[in-house]
Amino acid sequence: MRARLRSSQVMPGAFVEVEGRPRLVLGTLRFTSEGRRWEEHCVVGARAGTPEWVAIRPRQRETVVEWTTRHDLVAEPDLDGITLDGRDWILDEAGTATYTATGDTGTGPVGRCDFVEYTSGSDAVLVFESFDGAVWELSTGRRVDPDAVIAYHDVPG
Repeated sequence: MRARLRSSQVMPGAFVEVEGRPRLVLGTLRFTSEGRRWEEHCVVGARAGTPEWVAIRPRQRETVVEWTTRHDLVAEPDLDGITLDGRDWILDEAGTATYTATGDTGTGPVGRCDFVEYTSGSDAVLVFESFDGAVWELSTGRRVDPDAVIAYHDVPG
């Protein structure tokens, strides 16, 4: 049996089901930037042992993005746009956020994150993140229809 959760209640131990694929939440980052708040959840990936991320962002309409960190890519963000992985990426947003972490996120419990986000086409996303002044981490992913995402805890019985 499942009890559906609001996105703000998703935390380590919950499940996020993306397009019918359930993912266990290992850790959660809660961000604040210029009065906006959003969450990024580290989840057990489709490939065993590979952490992936699902972000739930309230904008005009809730936005969900799923992505994988790309350790094979090394680059610096460019606010004029970037060509990477055979695609042209257009700047979507950039800024700095503070965060708090729970569970396994690979970050400290609190800190600061610089981010630069690009889009390519209608749903592809490229994200640069630098946690607490560390090197840029690159991730690629896609936007997902929020109606195709369910968050829940397993409930006995």
